Amino acid sequence: MLRLGAAKWVSTAQANLPSADPVTPILRTAKQACLQGMRATTAFNLVSRSSWRRSRLPILCYHGVAAYGQERWDGSLFVSAELFVKRVQTLVDGGFQVLSLPEGLSRLAANTLPERSVVLTFDDGFYSFYQVAWPILKRYNLPATVYLTTYYCSYNRPVFDLISAYLLWQARPAIYPAHNLANFGSELDLRTGTARARALRHLKSWAAEQNLGGSGKDELVQQLAEQIGIDYREVLRRRLLHLMNPDEIAELAAGGVNFELHTHRHRMPLDQDRLWEELKQNRGRIAEWTGGSPPDHFCFPSGVWHPSQLPWLQQWGIRSAATCQPGLVTRNTAPLLLPRVIDHSELGHVEFESWLAGVRGLDPRCLYRMWSSARLAFRMNTEGLQDRGPDPFEEKTRFPDRP
Repeated sequence: MLRLGAAKWVSTAQANLPSADPVTPILRTAKQACLQGMRATTAFNLVSRSSWRRSRLPILCYHGVAAYGQERWDGSLFVSAELFVKRVQTLVDGGFQVLSLPEGLSRLAANTLPERSVVLTFDDGFYSFYQVAWPILKRYNLPATVYLTTYYCSYNRPVFDLISAYLLWQARPAIYPAHNLANFGSELDLRTGTARARALRHLKSWAAEQNLGGSGKDELVQQLAEQIGIDYREVLRRRLLHLMNPDEIAELAAGGVNFELHTHRHRMPLDQDRLWEELKQNRGRIAEWTGGSPPDHFCFPSGVWHPSQLPWLQQWGIRSAATCQPGLVTRNTAPLLLPRVIDHSELGHVEFESWLAGVRGLDPRCLYRMWSSARLAFRMNTEGLQDRGPDPFEEKTRFPDRP
């Protein structure tokens, strides 16, 4: 346990979030029942061995594979080691051909994909990939691509936004004396999910107002941990919510892991010069640490992109760019808007199998996205996209930092 201190505890009932929309779980249950019926009638097997499926490439997306139960904190970001082993075993037992990202895209373009092809990608480069995921993949000799964001590799401390959210969750449900922590006032209320989200926003806003860099933010997190009775030394010892360091990246690259671009500070500036600087730093560090050629495949941080950025990526020699939109990749897919299958803790196993088989690719929504992507790819090849000006919406980032 990380917790050390005491606090003013409240009941679990008080800490619960308001109940979710009751329709959603009903629809999810109905969908899973339908998919289970299709699997029982061998529809999965028939589709997975069809020529239709052979011309489609599922790119699986993961973030972290938990070593210390982080999936209980954020099941959209982490899966348990047990679930990940189950997914990998499904790939192996089902005879799926796991390819590296460059090989998979190259063979898709050449129409030479093996039957039941699939690609594994991991976003960000969490230490848990080195600690948990890679030993599992290595056991089965499966290739993987890591889309690596590099700032927190060099500055190897916990990612500020994520560790702040994790510590606030760890300290639930309670009210703590704030003792002037980041101008919180007299109390730090962590009784509900809404209260914890509000506290996280306050921490991030205060750090931005104070213009804190990496070390300043880390000091702020240490103060938070001390205030809520969590041993920050244990956080560092376990390397919770750290990224891999350069030596670990070099080791994995030598072992066959493919590292690709994800920006230096996990952000997508709408200014062309700033975005180029992000990619230049990211590309240079990856090439230096891996000892290989500069990477030329890319993944949008948090899946956020703007049409004006696509011609810049083309100009800079980016061969592909992955999104967080669900779907299967075809030869007609716009190469700078690749869909992926985002695996997470709440994705039922039959749903996971349906994506592998290609059944979910027949979903009308997926077919529409495929058509839209093909239309965009045609425009990019024939007309070229022009800069459409600044995004009227606020730029979104998951864990920005300043040098």
